[in-house]
Amino acid sequence: MNGKYAVGIDLHKRSFNFCILDLSGKSLRTGKCRLGVDDLSQFTRHLTPEHEVAIEPVNNVHWFIDQIQPYCGVIHLAHPYKVRLIADSCQKSDRHDAHALADLLRVGYLATSYIAPHWVRELRQWVLYRQQLVQDRTRIKNRKLTLLSTYGILFPVTDAFGKRGRAAMEEVKLSPAGRYRLAGQLAELDHLSDSISGVEKMLREELADDAVIDLLQTIRGVGFVTAAVIRTVTGDINRFKNVKAFASFTGLIPASRQSADHNPSVGITHRGSKALRSALVQSAPMFMNKNESVRKQHARICYKKNAKSARVAVAHKLARIVYHVWKEERPYYNDNGEFAA
Repeated sequence: MNGKYAVGIDLHKRSFNFCILDLSGKSLRTGKCRLGVDDLSQFTRHLTPEHEVAIEPVNNVHWFIDQIQPYCGVIHLAHPYKVRLIADSCQKSDRHDAHALADLLRVGYLATSYIAPHWVRELRQWVLYRQQLVQDRTRIKNRKLTLLSTYGILFPVTDAFGKRGRAAMEEVKLSPAGRYRLAGQLAELDHLSDSISGVEKMLREELADDAVIDLLQTIRGVGFVTAAVIRTVTGDINRFKNVKAFASFTGLIPASRQSADHNPSVGITHRGSKALRSALVQSAPMFMNKNESVRKQHARICYKKNAKSARVAVAHKLARIVYHVWKEERPYYNDNGEFAA
């Protein structure tokens, strides 16, 4: 900490508690403010460039950071896992949380997270919105198959939503209520598909001149959407000191619960960005099919464990390759399809 004052903020949807400490730990000011224009204006009057701020990551944290950034010094985003001791405290309250954040910052023990620049956060909105639309579309597809199954009509999953499957759905014999439900679901599906295409178009326009996107797509199995997810969620690859740190960020590394001679298998950590982890896992089969050595690795793990573990292992390998391609700024495969290492 380089400033003279540490400010801890416990942020909520409509209000926040704050605590300002000096370097000796003396409390100079505490209070609670609402997230209104006038209340924020009064709070920022107490801030100077010598005030460093520690704040918990919640849904509206980036908006709040944008509001107070011009009035204070460095802003630190607390790491959600490593400051869990606040939630486990015997004295749990908003006031105590704000004081604990300020105290951790003051003594240099605050574990922090990455604060993405504004342009990255805007791109993340497109990526996350597309992910939500895809999830909604999947739910609609499952509802349609369930509806048809109640009438004894079964479609092969791989063909149910293609051109032939769609044409067959239009011709099936249903009751008036079933036909009405099916028509509504088909209309919803078309609307969601159009929305997804629109979001992808916007992403392509925003990332048209991004060199990182082009580099990532040299990895066979990584298409534009996956590259966009990796680019926007990661933000800056240089914030990771090595490939292990990036792999840990994806949540695809094995977790450990070792104690004495007991070391149970507990799967992966699942920490980090769920969107990034999902994108890598979904790209794993295509990546595996394009790389013979990875197929052999997948087969070995399938034999020893199961297909799910093998797919996660392939996704982990893909994450490590992503790091090297991005960090070293070199393509994985050249224009002739040859390995570029």
